Amino acid sequence: SAPSSTTPAAPAAADAEKEAPLKTKPVDGVKPPKANIHSNAKLLMLRRFSQDKRMQQLPMLKEIVKQFISMELIAWPEFSSQYAGLQGLAVMRQKPERWAQLKRRVTEHNVRVICTYYSRITLTRLAQLVHMSPSDAEDFLCEMISDQLVFARINRPEGIVDFTKPRQVSQQLNHWNEGVGKVLSLFGATCHLITKEQMVHRARKEEVKSKA
Repeated sequence: SAPSSTTPAAPAAADAEKEAPLKTKPVDGVKPPKANIHSNAKLLMLRRFSQDKRMQQLPMLKEIVKQFISMELIAWPEFSSQYAGLQGLAVMRQKPERWAQLKRRVTEHNVRVICTYYSRITLTRLAQLVHMSPSDAEDFLCEMISDQLVFARINRPEGIVDFTKPRQVSQQLNHWNEGVGKVLSLFGATCHLITKEQMVHRARKEEVKSKA
């Protein structure tokens, strides 16, 4: 006989509701925050992914992951020509916008690397490093700032991008404490050198008197 369809029992349904994740309704006019793709957890996941033995069977993918976990800039013109074959994959043909999304991830990686090595940079130089026009680079950086992917302040009149984060009160006090400690250390070393020179000068003076 054909199996009859049965409805799930009430306790099982209740357990399923408990295990299901909570869903929140979007608020009108409020843009939900995007997940930071460069968080420490996701970078750690990429590193573990690159060490997977099965990655040996996908050398192209392994090389791409290696570039994303490195702290080096990825030149999009060379990257796009080297991995142009990705556009022929089924997942890329199904959604052609994924190639543009890959380009965006490369640019986000480059901005993250620039934030690491630069505290201040001109907008023109930033545009050169990410292979964009200055206006497009500024718009892209503003999007990353609004999405809380990076911290930066743009001085448009001077064309300067500042990646320096403001210090907390405790951090500022510690910074001042370190500065005072360095000054006292230099002061102590200077006093020691002065005392040493005075002793040498006194010894030479007494030596001259004894010979006279």
